[in-house]
Amino acid sequence: MQTQELTNQIKSRERWIVRLIAFLTSLAGLINISSAIRPALRDRVELLKTYMPEIMLHGSRIVVAVVGFALILVASGLLRRKRIAWMISLVLLSISLVGHLNKGLDIEEAGFNLLLIVLLIITSNNYKAISDKGSFRRGIVILTASLLFTLVYGTAGFLLLDRHFGQVTLQKAIAQTWNLFFDPQNSLLQPLTNYGRFFKSSIVIIGASSFLMALISMLRPVLQAGIALPAEREKAKQIIEEFGRSGLCRALLFPDKSYFFFNNCVIGYSLGGRTAVALGDPVGPEGELSACIAAFKQFCANNDWIPLFVSVLPDNLQAYSAAGLQTLCLGYEAIVNLKDFSLEGSQHKNMRNAHTHIMKTGYRAEVAPPPHALSDLQPLRQISDAWLKERGLNELRFSDGWFDPAYLAECPLIIVRDADAKPVAFSNLVGEYQKNEVTIDLMRHYPDVEPGTMEFLFVSALFWAKEKGYDTFSLGLSPIAGVGEEKGDPQTEKALHTLSTRLSRYFDFAGLRKFKDKFNPNWEPRYLIYDNPTNLPAAVTGLIEVHSSKTILQTLLGKK
Repeated sequence: MQTQELTNQIKSRERWIVRLIAFLTSLAGLINISSAIRPALRDRVELLKTYMPEIMLHGSRIVVAVVGFALILVASGLLRRKRIAWMISLVLLSISLVGHLNKGLDIEEAGFNLLLIVLLIITSNNYKAISDKGSFRRGIVILTASLLFTLVYGTAGFLLLDRHFGQVTLQKAIAQTWNLFFDPQNSLLQPLTNYGRFFKSSIVIIGASSFLMALISMLRPVLQAGIALPAEREKAKQIIEEFGRSGLCRALLFPDKSYFFFNNCVIGYSLGGRTAVALGDPVGPEGELSACIAAFKQFCANNDWIPLFVSVLPDNLQAYSAAGLQTLCLGYEAIVNLKDFSLEGSQHKNMRNAHTHIMKTGYRAEVAPPPHALSDLQPLRQISDAWLKERGLNELRFSDGWFDPAYLAECPLIIVRDADAKPVAFSNLVGEYQKNEVTIDLMRHYPDVEPGTMEFLFVSALFWAKEKGYDTFSLGLSPIAGVGEEKGDPQTEKALHTLSTRLSRYFDFAGLRKFKDKFNPNWEPRYLIYDNPTNLPAAVTGLIEVHSSKTILQTLLGKK
């Protein structure tokens, strides 16, 4: 315990050091801009003029200003522990140090820059987060292209617009374009018209904008997780088959997952924006799970990602807490004890009557074992397409299966047929690995089916599972309903409860829980694990993206 407390103290100190250096870097940027605007001390300037031409003094002033603005931008990268931000900061501060000395012997500002350089070198181990390689290369290309384009644009423009500037030569056009950035007070070509003044300003705007675009691109996080190789998927499958203890484990093998391996453990995750969303707990030997969680957190930090675990069991909450992660109850999963399940008794009268009514209409349910031919799945695809169209939905991903023939072909399918033996509803059944439990994934039906059809499907699936000797049946997660309703619940959960109440006209969380409650399940809590409250909005956005396979903006706009 003392070792863990010491580790937490060290990590806390590192966080504060990183924040302090990011703040000081921003402050250095503001000092640069202020120093470039204010006139230098006259006696120092006169001393410098005896050693260097005046053009270098003016050029250093503009360099200091540009570097100051860049330091403010790069400070956010330092806060996210970006390695490239650390490298760029060292370069910018070195340039700034020389610039301050050259523009007016500003020893105080140069000394502050030197102090920051020393601090960055001493704390270099704190900056390990990598940037997106594609974005970094693109940033270099943008920077190089922008310099060439700005030079060509300015030179050609001055030559073509000579009537707005008087007599223009190639040498003057090149020199004037250069001077706009490095010696703005040395104006070789004076504009004679408003359009000439606009053109000179446009050169600076284009050059500065391109430079900032390149800098921002270099600081972007890794935007794509590595695509899992066949060997990695096979390794993940072996671990899951040996240690999996949740119905979600089958979803870990969906093709949208990437994998993080640590010793004999695996975490399946997908990337939504900067958020690495892990589905469920790590899978592996119990004694290695805590170390795996901590390693995944560090892996995310190295990639400038926000770690997020979804639908976590209560078993390992202490391990997440030890890794410095926080907990939020996401909802409750309905688990039916099949030994006790029946339709007998007064409490099940309504369900029993509904079941009898559906049977009298000629509806029947059957469970078809795998494998299934593609031709057998075609009628079910028609049901699925009609169900999605009627609700205006796209297929979800991540923790939910979608109509993938390869996936459905290996699952038991429960199919409801009408009096003419036509399929009208279906679901696929997914078994656990180490627990003797089964759950339902896809649930689809035609819009015009008999009322109570899906309830009939659930009852039929429960009886089938009981007959097959399963111990329990998971009806899946009921999100948010029941969360934050007790006095002692955390404020975040109470806020979630308030939000769900206000959104009840759009999302019937309570109605879903009420439907599942008919089957008399045990309600087990499931959790959302996150690293920092300030990152929670971005994390939730990433969660939406991995489920919908769209950006949050596309989701809000309803784009398919």
